[in-house]
Amino acid sequence: MFIMGIGFYKPNQAYSNIPKSGTKDNHWSTMVQLAFQGHDETENSVNRGNYVELLKYTAEYDPLLAEHLETSTMFKGISNRIQNDLIQAVGSTVLSAIKQEIIEVPFVAVMVDETSDVANKAQFSIVLLYVHEGEIKERFLGFCDISSDKHAQAIAELIRHFLSEFGCNEKLIAQTYDGAATMAGNLNGVQALIKVTHPEALFFHCYAHNQANDILYCQEKIQETRRSIAALRDDYEGVFQETVSQVVERSFSTLKRIKSYSRNSTGGKRLSHLGIISIEARLLGELRKKKEFFDEVVTKFASQERRIEFQFR
Repeated sequence: MFIMGIGFYKPNQAYSNIPKSGTKDNHWSTMVQLAFQGHDETENSVNRGNYVELLKYTAEYDPLLAEHLETSTMFKGISNRIQNDLIQAVGSTVLSAIKQEIIEVPFVAVMVDETSDVANKAQFSIVLLYVHEGEIKERFLGFCDISSDKHAQAIAELIRHFLSEFGCNEKLIAQTYDGAATMAGNLNGVQALIKVTHPEALFFHCYAHNQANDILYCQEKIQETRRSIAALRDDYEGVFQETVSQVVERSFSTLKRIKSYSRNSTGGKRLSHLGIISIEARLLGELRKKKEFFDEVVTKFASQERRIEFQFR
């Protein structure tokens, strides 16, 4: 079967590579923000969704893949569960690369924000900031549904969970959130609770929030400011793009594209891993140039629980 433009599997047969020309289809779907699954993926459907249609297109140039799709009666690799498993395998591989980067750095900072999605669920976005090999990195770690408990204690525990998972407990030196009392409170806010276990983690109010609030206030109160900012945006577009470059803020734009009104049931690991693949597209592109990346994705995919066992060597 075809794995996110990664490789080819057949039950009880050895793993074999697909030519590079056929390994980009589903990665392309993710990069351009297209939905994987279709409304009707049955054999008679005229549009079976981007994943299946791109797979069929690739099969026209890959005899091995075409034979598998035509002759396999037990496992074709086009079900929605398989698609979700592939997304999770690629997302997990990207997270593994981020963990390796963090191992090599001495300090990290954590950025956190929250927004409501189209299903009115509170989505928590977490980003780690650090310097790796002389470059500033902002790495998105995922979305979490915190609708059931948005108290400071629960959010602080969730942040600690991520810090422990990525080996950052001894490296955290800064934390930045918005100005809400739950997050920024000096006594019982998240930043105060994090300092109990990470006393070196200084709190900073989110710079992007401060700047956005200042600009919005000026636009509302001073008409000339509104016209001036519009003119500056046209003349110095790069400057304005730089000021809103924080991944934790841009992740919400990605969330709106992934979890839209027509796909409002998307959630859990699928939502989080789709966000990772989309937001960390540049890192994913770098990883795909490495031969071992494909093997790691296949290994993670094969290790997931399912009714059929995979054998490869």
